[in-house]
Amino acid sequence: MKTKILFLALLAAIAVAFVSCSKDDSDTASPIVGTWVANLTNGATETATFTKKGTFRTVTTSGGASVKTEGVYTYNTYTGRLELTVDTNDDEYVYVATFTALISDNTMILISESGTRTQYTKK
Repeated sequence: MKTKILFLALLAAIAVAFVSCSKDDSDTASPIVGTWVANLTNGATETATFTKKGTFRTVTTSGGASVKTEGVYTYNTYTGRLELTVDTNDDEYVYVATFTALISDNTMILISESGTRTQYTKK
């Protein structure tokens, strides 16, 4: 009888461990996830969308013409490091851009490696 009670207690402890370690804890969206809009200095507008799945898309519009860019990203919430990778569908060329992203509420400032700052507002 003691063995059966001990076995049930162990089984209950294992069940609690699985429930408390569920994937829900890590499903909190990163602050970068969403759609951001920037008014660039040359009169152009850039819309950047970042998904939970690690993909991004930018659309830059100027003078009625639009340029679209798609790729994957990594973002480190602690350091603010944002890395965008664009595969040009050319076996020899993959473009990687690294930024520091300062995010506060609905404002994001991207700082390029050369120091250029671009401010975005979350839609």
